[in-house]
Amino acid sequence: MPPPLPYLKCINLTTREIVELSTALPSAPRILARVQAALERRRVSTEQLVELVQADAGLCGALLKVANGSVFAGEAAVDSVQEAIGRVGFKELHRLLGLAVVRQLCCPGLPVYGVAPERLWENSIMVALGLLRLVERAGGNGPMAYTVGLLRPTGMMVLEAAVSRYQLRRVASASLVDGASELWERGQFGLRAAEVTEVLLRHWGFPEEVCEAMRYQHNPIEQPGRPRVPALLNVCCGLAQQLGYGLPFEKGQWMLSGDVVAQAGLKMGDAEAFAPELEREFKELRSRLTLRG
Repeated sequence: MPPPLPYLKCINLTTREIVELSTALPSAPRILARVQAALERRRVSTEQLVELVQADAGLCGALLKVANGSVFAGEAAVDSVQEAIGRVGFKELHRLLGLAVVRQLCCPGLPVYGVAPERLWENSIMVALGLLRLVERAGGNGPMAYTVGLLRPTGMMVLEAAVSRYQLRRVASASLVDGASELWERGQFGLRAAEVTEVLLRHWGFPEEVCEAMRYQHNPIEQPGRPRVPALLNVCCGLAQQLGYGLPFEKGQWMLSGDVVAQAGLKMGDAEAFAPELEREFKELRSRLTLRG
């Protein structure tokens, strides 16, 4: 059992407070959700997409950096959002925006949880890539799954913002291991970070099945009907941990049990065989990008 953690008071965050606290985050995740919805409608113009992206100056800058990076670079540099979209096309726009969004989100890291920016970036990208590939193979919505993987840490970021806003006593990050992070979250805020992310995704207009997948990511077999997506999210988090890119405080939370793997529509051998493939794709992408790039 982890040692007891000290609390000054339990905040019991409400949905309204969670949404208010999320305004401290970059607006990029909300814009990504709107772009995702627009692309899925399939009747969207370049001008409409440009208008959505230009609502956030930081996202525009990050987008241009990614578009001019070695993953997408052409002979000449682009200097406008419209040119960037023209270079990569609608099909790749979601991937490019995802990289730009995670660049913004991960820069502060998770200091309360003891997670450095680079490790948060690595974990977010690896989980997102894993979900994208596995959901696509299952015939599902790969881009939506990719977005879920990228936005998984937002609940933790909101709880960190709550620590600052309410001037709460900070615990030593080294004590948030072996399940203690869940005790701290519930004891301090009345709910887990995964539930906070669920609230945010619902507020940003994501489908209900995606929101619930976030809630049940740690215990997918508890979700009624045992749908595939939360189990796939659990598997991808477990593979990231197994490959050395997990978040330190989540160590031991992803067990890759037979029941979870089966719920994901996989066999244990499938998950093990996918691990080196995922690591190769991740390392190739990382070699072309840097956190500050």
